[in-house]
Amino acid sequence: MKAAEEVGWARMARFGLMTLAMIPYRVALVPPLRAGWLRLLGARVGRRVVMHDVRFFNLYRRGLSGLVIGEELRSQHLHRLCDPIVIIGTPSLTRRYELALQLLDVRARAVGSEATWSGSWAIAKAIAG
Repeated sequence: MKAAEEVGWARMARFGLMTLAMIPYRVALVPPLRAGWLRLLGARVGRRVVMHDVRFFNLYRRGLSGLVIGEELRSQHLHRLCDPIVIIGTPSLTRRYELALQLLDVRARAVGSEATWSGSWAIAKAIAG
């Protein structure tokens, strides 16, 4: 009971509801059913998204209404850009973004996550003088 009082009954109830809401997601064996279930719960999921086994952490904090999957590219006006988009991240993630941008006919160039360190180092050198 002390833990319940410390965390709060509302948070505990929300956690329980989100845990129950994810049971049909786990039972759905095909990606279209998973994506459809998430849409029913308020998540914004893109039309061509393929949902494999994804785990959601801290779902009870915002719920699925704060979840956006595959919509961040479609909702932008990227076709107006003249220069290619630079994607920074892990190889598997940048490859997925490259493929998604190809579907939208947007040029993209991926660089490794080491670009973040190089950029940070250049900023630090500029600040130090």
